[in-house]
Amino acid sequence: MKIRIGTRKSRLALAQTEMVVRALKSRHPDIETEIVEISSQGDRITDRPIHEISGKGVFSSELEERILSGDIDAAVHSAKDLDIDLPRGLEISAVLKRGDHRDVLVLPKGAEYAPTDKLLIGTGSIRRRENIRRFFPNAVFKDIRGNVETRLNKLRSGEYNGIILAAAGLERLGILCKANGNIGIEYSELSFKVFEAEEFVPAACQGIIAAETKKNSAAAEIFRDISDRDAYISFETEREFLRICGGDCHTPAGIFTEVSGGNIRIICSADGREILAAEGNVSDKYDLLKGLTAKK
Repeated sequence: MKIRIGTRKSRLALAQTEMVVRALKSRHPDIETEIVEISSQGDRITDRPIHEISGKGVFSSELEERILSGDIDAAVHSAKDLDIDLPRGLEISAVLKRGDHRDVLVLPKGAEYAPTDKLLIGTGSIRRRENIRRFFPNAVFKDIRGNVETRLNKLRSGEYNGIILAAAGLERLGILCKANGNIGIEYSELSFKVFEAEEFVPAACQGIIAAETKKNSAAAEIFRDISDRDAYISFETEREFLRICGGDCHTPAGIFTEVSGGNIRIICSADGREILAAEGNVSDKYDLLKGLTAKK
């Protein structure tokens, strides 16, 4: 059987797609795969912040249209880029084991800033802007677009005092090693401050790679074989949080869940300022969410 897998064209997107392909082949060695590179609206429009681009699914809708048309059998996404509601007829049939969920402040190596300094931070994310104010209340912001390497090069050229990126992307590109904190030699002149979820709440589903297919298709059944149970519970719970609080790229909402056996730990913020936490049984996850969002 041959499976055609759609992906965005960035080096990170391709690296994540290769992770999915390896997982598939580990369970189904005889499967043939073809990677189809697709340009999304978010990739083509780079002169505006994401929250100003009209429509939903700016990084996923073109891939979803290609699944529905039959051009591809599946699409690989960074789960945090998915719209809350999938198009009719599609499903997330697999998520890989979650990568690093955290955010990272990248600065020139040796740069020292006091909390009261007026840093120019490169980020278009409303959530990240609210979170970083906890450390630098006088920070000012300038939008930044482009892939990870482009953003790092803009920092190197002096356009910003610092930028904020996802740790998972830096790790998957070999720029930052989660195991020992080592920095790839290409970026050794930069420093990387990794924030824990308790101090800087991540985007919903950050660090999760998702595979989307037509519902109940042959491809869906095959992808289900590689889905990670705990990551899928986190995926569902964090997207439900966005539904409850009305969160999307236009809001500062963020959430991280950690599943261990039958228990779940939740850290969330609806406004980017007040951080709330709860812990309980996985079966009670939605009740825990409702209790937290009622406090906002």
